[in-house]
Order: sequence, then C-alpha cells, then structure tokens
Amino acid sequence: MSFSVDYELTQGEPISSGYVWVIERAHGVPVKQPVRLARQGNLPILINGWRPEDGPFQTHIEDRSGNRLSAVVELR
Repeated sequence: MSFSVDYELTQGEPISSGYVWVIERAHGVPVKQPVRLARQGNLPILINGWRPEDGPFQTHIEDRSGNRLSAVVELR
C-alpha cells in the first residue's frame, strides 16, 4: 500500500528533533515513521504487506515522545 499526505503547519516552527508520522489500519500494529517537517510539504510512504482490505486507514503526527500533535485524518 502506498500513502501520501499533503500537510501545512498552522502554528509555530518545525522542531529540529523531528516528528513521527503514524499510519494505522483497522487491526494490527501501526507504522511509525520518523519524519522531518518543513512549514508545508508532502509525505509519501510505501508499506509492504498491507492491503486495501486492512482498512480503513487513518493517520496523524506525533512528537518523539508519543504526544499527538495533529488531528486524526482518514486516508482514502
């Protein structure tokens, strides 16, 4: 499965330590991908072994401590 998310920071500046992009499926362990964000951009990812039947899928951004920083978004 491949996913892509366009994003824009609405407050503050990106933190230098980076973020974690979390992609979840209906059942199973989520994928947590370390990322560095700019003020805006696009995040692409290819997840081997996931299938459309594993959905629905959702995503959000966390800090490195696991604190959710963004709204949860449904992936389609």
